[in-house]
Amino acid sequence: MAETGETAAENSWGWMMAMAVLTILLGIFLLATPYFTALMTGMVMGFSLALLGVGGIVMGIRAVRPRRRWLDILLGAAALLIGLYTWIFPLAGTLSLTLLLGVWLVLRGIAELFAISQLHDGGGRGLLLLSGLLDLVVGVFLLAYYPFPAMAYLGIFVAVSFLMGGFALFVAALGLRRLEKGLA
Repeated sequence: MAETGETAAENSWGWMMAMAVLTILLGIFLLATPYFTALMTGMVMGFSLALLGVGGIVMGIRAVRPRRRWLDILLGAAALLIGLYTWIFPLAGTLSLTLLLGVWLVLRGIAELFAISQLHDGGGRGLLLLSGLLDLVVGVFLLAYYPFPAMAYLGIFVAVSFLMGGFALFVAALGLRRLEKGLA
């Protein structure tokens, strides 16, 4: 049986609202268990790198040019090994991820702050300044409190990301509901 336009519209915002609530609840759980969250983040990254590595190896084997073939196979093998290591030894992998994330955020923050001087117009300077300072502060924070408090902070950052995403979905669902009620 085909749905009417009104039923489909109600379902679209309803499903979005359900996803928002689920994401917020997951964010609360992740926030309550920051070390678990950090470990799971590390394991997901390890699994992702392992898959990426397998794909790189396959791409390298299928490459037409020999020079490219060995580069793809080498990079794929490195990603596969790092991914498997992170998956098999999740604590060590998560600690490495936390350290590298801290270094990356510091470098990115410095680059963003430097980029402000390269902008000629006023548009975007404020956001770039805020982003650069935030990246720099969070990166320094992760490095200053490395290893174990920083690992908890990694879990907290992931949890806060889920919470913010859930609240954004919640607001979007309410807006969609208002829009659909206005169209009815």
